[in-house]
Amino acid sequence: MVRHPIISTALVALALTILSGVASPPARSAELVMYFSENCEYSAIFDIEVAPNYPKSAIGRVAPLKRVSVEDKDAGGYRLSAPLTVTPTFVLVENGEELDRITGYPGRAYFGKLVRHLVKRHQ
Repeated sequence: MVRHPIISTALVALALTILSGVASPPARSAELVMYFSENCEYSAIFDIEVAPNYPKSAIGRVAPLKRVSVEDKDAGGYRLSAPLTVTPTFVLVENGEELDRITGYPGRAYFGKLVRHLVKRHQ
Protein backbone atom coordinates (compact mmCIF):
# COMPACT_ATOMS: atom_id res chain seq x y z
CA MET A 1 0.00 0.00 0.00
CA VAL A 2 1.36 3.39 -1.02
CA ARG A 3 0.71 6.30 1.32
CA HIS A 4 0.37 9.76 -0.06
CA PRO A 5 2.13 12.25 2.29
CA ILE A 6 -0.17 15.19 1.48
CA ILE A 7 -3.34 13.21 2.21
CA SER A 8 -1.84 11.79 5.44
CA THR A 9 -0.83 15.27 6.60
CA ALA A 10 -4.26 16.68 5.75
CA LEU A 11 -6.00 13.91 7.69
CA VAL A 12 -3.80 14.45 10.73
CA ALA A 13 -4.47 18.21 10.59
CA LEU A 14 -8.22 17.61 10.29
CA ALA A 15 -8.18 15.19 13.23
CA LEU A 16 -6.26 17.67 15.40
CA THR A 17 -8.65 20.47 14.49
CA ILE A 18 -11.66 18.37 15.43
CA LEU A 19 -10.08 17.17 18.68
CA SER A 20 -8.99 20.65 19.71
CA GLY A 21 -12.57 21.85 19.36
CA VAL A 22 -13.82 18.97 21.48
CA ALA A 23 -11.21 19.41 24.18
CA SER A 24 -11.71 23.12 24.77
CA PRO A 25 -14.87 24.34 26.49
CA PRO A 26 -17.15 26.49 24.37
CA ALA A 27 -16.99 30.22 24.95
CA ARG A 28 -20.06 31.69 26.58
CA SER A 29 -21.45 34.78 24.94
CA ALA A 30 -22.51 37.92 26.76
CA GLU A 31 -25.37 37.67 29.23
CA LEU A 32 -27.12 40.26 31.33
CA VAL A 33 -27.50 38.77 34.79
CA MET A 34 -30.17 40.33 36.98
CA TYR A 35 -29.48 39.85 40.67
CA PHE A 36 -32.84 40.25 42.40
CA SER A 37 -34.52 39.86 45.74
CA GLU A 38 -38.04 38.47 46.17
CA ASN A 39 -38.75 41.36 48.56
CA CYS A 40 -37.46 44.15 46.28
CA GLU A 41 -40.17 46.38 44.83
CA TYR A 42 -37.82 47.65 42.09
CA SER A 43 -37.16 44.08 40.96
CA ALA A 44 -40.94 43.64 40.75
CA ILE A 45 -41.33 46.86 38.76
CA PHE A 46 -38.63 45.71 36.32
CA ASP A 47 -40.49 42.41 35.96
CA ILE A 48 -43.61 44.32 34.92
CA GLU A 49 -42.07 47.09 32.78
CA VAL A 50 -39.15 45.43 30.97
CA ALA A 51 -38.82 41.68 31.51
CA PRO A 52 -41.70 40.52 29.26
CA ASN A 53 -40.35 42.29 26.15
CA TYR A 54 -36.60 42.17 26.83
CA PRO A 55 -36.00 38.76 25.13
CA LYS A 56 -37.75 40.03 21.97
CA SER A 57 -35.62 43.19 21.76
CA ALA A 58 -32.43 43.56 19.72
CA ILE A 59 -30.32 44.02 22.85
CA GLY A 60 -32.08 41.06 24.50
CA ARG A 61 -30.86 38.84 21.68
CA VAL A 62 -27.29 40.14 22.06
CA ALA A 63 -27.21 39.90 25.86
CA PRO A 64 -29.96 37.53 27.05
CA LEU A 65 -31.32 38.10 30.54
CA LYS A 66 -30.67 35.56 33.27
CA ARG A 67 -32.14 35.97 36.74
CA VAL A 68 -30.17 35.03 39.86
CA SER A 69 -31.39 35.48 43.41
CA VAL A 70 -29.11 37.40 45.76
CA GLU A 71 -29.69 34.46 48.10
CA ASP A 72 -27.61 32.30 45.72
CA LYS A 73 -24.36 31.97 47.65
CA ASP A 74 -22.14 31.44 44.58
CA ALA A 75 -23.65 34.38 42.62
CA GLY A 76 -25.00 32.03 39.97
CA GLY A 77 -21.50 30.78 39.22
CA TYR A 78 -20.28 34.14 37.89
CA ARG A 79 -17.12 35.92 39.03
CA LEU A 80 -18.16 39.37 40.20
CA SER A 81 -15.74 42.27 40.56
CA ALA A 82 -17.49 43.70 43.63
CA PRO A 83 -20.11 42.63 46.18
CA LEU A 84 -23.80 43.11 45.43
CA THR A 85 -25.19 45.92 47.59
CA VAL A 86 -28.45 46.88 45.85
CA THR A 87 -31.24 44.97 44.13
CA PRO A 88 -31.78 44.73 41.37
CA THR A 89 -28.24 44.82 40.03
CA PHE A 90 -27.72 44.03 36.35
CA VAL A 91 -24.30 42.57 35.53
CA LEU A 92 -23.01 42.18 31.99
CA VAL A 93 -20.95 38.99 31.96
CA GLU A 94 -18.98 37.16 29.32
CA ASN A 95 -17.29 33.79 29.77
CA GLY A 96 -18.44 33.82 33.39
CA GLU A 97 -16.74 37.10 34.33
CA GLU A 98 -18.21 40.50 35.06
CA LEU A 99 -17.58 43.14 32.43
CA ASP A 100 -19.76 45.93 33.81
CA ARG A 101 -22.88 46.57 35.87
CA ILE A 102 -25.92 48.74 36.41
CA THR A 103 -26.69 49.13 40.10
CA GLY A 104 -30.41 49.59 40.70
CA TYR A 105 -33.26 49.89 38.23
CA PRO A 106 -33.33 53.37 36.61
CA GLY A 107 -36.78 52.93 35.05
CA ARG A 108 -37.93 51.75 31.65
CA ALA A 109 -36.94 54.98 29.86
CA TYR A 110 -33.24 54.66 30.74
CA PHE A 111 -32.72 50.93 31.20
CA GLY A 112 -32.44 50.01 27.51
CA LYS A 113 -30.07 52.91 26.82
CA LEU A 114 -27.79 51.88 29.68
CA VAL A 115 -27.68 48.23 28.62
CA ARG A 116 -26.93 49.19 24.99
CA HIS A 117 -24.13 51.45 26.26
CA LEU A 118 -22.60 48.63 28.34
CA VAL A 119 -22.74 46.16 25.46
CA LYS A 120 -21.31 48.66 22.97
CA ARG A 121 -18.48 49.57 25.34
CA HIS A 122 -17.44 45.92 25.64
CA GLN A 123 -17.70 44.78 22.02
